[in-house]
Amino acid sequence: MNWIESLQCAIDCMETHLTQNIRPAEIAAECGYSAGHLQKGFTLVTGYTFAEYMRKRRLYQAALELKASPDRRILDVAIKYGYDSPDAFARAFRSFHGVLPSQAREPGVCITMFQPLQIHLSVQGGTAMNHTIQHIPSFELIGQVFHLSSQENSFAVIPRKWANFMSVCRTLVEEN
Repeated sequence: MNWIESLQCAIDCMETHLTQNIRPAEIAAECGYSAGHLQKGFTLVTGYTFAEYMRKRRLYQAALELKASPDRRILDVAIKYGYDSPDAFARAFRSFHGVLPSQAREPGVCITMFQPLQIHLSVQGGTAMNHTIQHIPSFELIGQVFHLSSQENSFAVIPRKWANFMSVCRTLVEEN
């Protein structure tokens, strides 16, 4: 099994055991690597530790289950996904989704998605490129910098910023 297949094996193993308490050593044994080696490689490639990945996937699956089964007790879902108390589950759930488990059931409430990872290797380049270096006269550029927070509606903010920038450009062209 090559390295990419081993990482995907670890992900598949974690997905299979989302509702069970599985240790990194058990995952690594199933994939044919030492626990330390596989954990370091997994974190390097994905940016998540095994524990982070499992926690996020469990919280996402728990939210889906709460939405799909409104009659199911929150405590039962919490226990299914490895939480010993409803308080610990509620804290983790709110930290991840931004709402309490009871609120996640309400219509229109958005939950944070965290889909299973898929490891793919893509190697690009390695082909010869024909290029030329051209000398062109110097020129001036103008621009505008602005910061956009993730909470802002970029579809509304960016067109307004662009229109404002273009009016400034028109003024500069008219003055020169």
